[in-house]
Amino acid sequence: MNEYVCPGGQAFVQNQKRSIHVDMTGLLAKLNRCIAQGPHIVFDTRPSGFGKTWACDMLCAFYDWTVDGPAIFKGLDIAEDPSFDEYRNRYVVIRLDMAELFAHERDYELGASRVQMLCGRELMMNYPDVCIHDYRALALTMEAVYLDYRRSFVVVVDNWDEPLRQARGDKNARRVYAQLLRTLIHNRYTALAYLTGIVSPSMCWNDLFAFGVVESSCMSSNPFGPYRGFGKQQVETLSRCWIRDFEALSSWYGDSRAHGGDSPYAESFSPSSVVLAMADEGYRCRRNLFGRNEPYAEHIDRKVANMPLKLAMLLAGGSVSIDPEDPRRGTEAYLATDNGQLELLVHMGCLSFDAQADTVYIPNKEAYELLEQLIGLSKKPTYPFGDTRWKDYHKDRQRRREKTGV
Repeated sequence: MNEYVCPGGQAFVQNQKRSIHVDMTGLLAKLNRCIAQGPHIVFDTRPSGFGKTWACDMLCAFYDWTVDGPAIFKGLDIAEDPSFDEYRNRYVVIRLDMAELFAHERDYELGASRVQMLCGRELMMNYPDVCIHDYRALALTMEAVYLDYRRSFVVVVDNWDEPLRQARGDKNARRVYAQLLRTLIHNRYTALAYLTGIVSPSMCWNDLFAFGVVESSCMSSNPFGPYRGFGKQQVETLSRCWIRDFEALSSWYGDSRAHGGDSPYAESFSPSSVVLAMADEGYRCRRNLFGRNEPYAEHIDRKVANMPLKLAMLLAGGSVSIDPEDPRRGTEAYLATDNGQLELLVHMGCLSFDAQADTVYIPNKEAYELLEQLIGLSKKPTYPFGDTRWKDYHKDRQRRREKTGV
């Protein structure tokens, strides 16, 4: 089994066999439209625990020409879509996890060369009859495969933003990494490029991508939004099947303001947290600041102007205004502003963004605990039972601290 080129659909099949599974294959129909109509480059950024890797596994199973798509997707939503037979299993898929490939890399030029070598070598092994003069030149290798087999590429990149975060302040490393991405995604033989991560390019690195892209993030409203988390109807169905309290799930893991309307996705839930709550019937914080979120936590600075007051307002149950049109947005300097700090908290899943009011707020109890962990208010916060309002609860906790010192 290949690791980078045509990795197959085994990972998606294993996900399907789990006892708790929600059909999110409608995302594939949206991506098929991107192939047909453009733009063909999609940045789909989500907080940790919202199914980024799962989405990458699904794309590999659907587009990889070596996979038996009809057998895998039988009975799922995408099988009923008119675009199913037109786009399924017709492409050479390249799948990369940049967090893994650049985990210990200090020389980005060497790291970029290694990525091209790994992909080029597997392309040469899979297509031995193609005349490839130097498999370390990935662009030429991809072009040779395309010209000989007339198969376009689908490039799937997980954790695309991790190398840029590591290279913060290093302009040469950013340039080298951006050039690697352009080699993979901005060419005539790549039919679709799907990149996932935590932070969107328009927040800090807008200057690296001058070509047209589709951006789906916690700060943008677009057709991909409903597939960022579980919808209300989906979680209601799961709660009935597993005999769980839907109201408790909603207060801990839901976001009642997300998407809006009466659609099945009117309320967005954290997928990983819901699945774990179904498995062991416990309502508590399932996500933490470790893993993929941990590197970004170090960029949160409470000393930034107005941040202490805004954090206090959020913890008291209020909403805080944010300016999505900040002129500094799109550059690394944006992170040193209060708007940049609040947007980073949105991308980390500690806050949610209300696009109609241009405000941020704490969507649920789990996000509240994440934010408390981040700013160091408490190590193991507990919550009263019932429907206590956030503002009253915060006041009660402050009084208890004053009395007990805990």
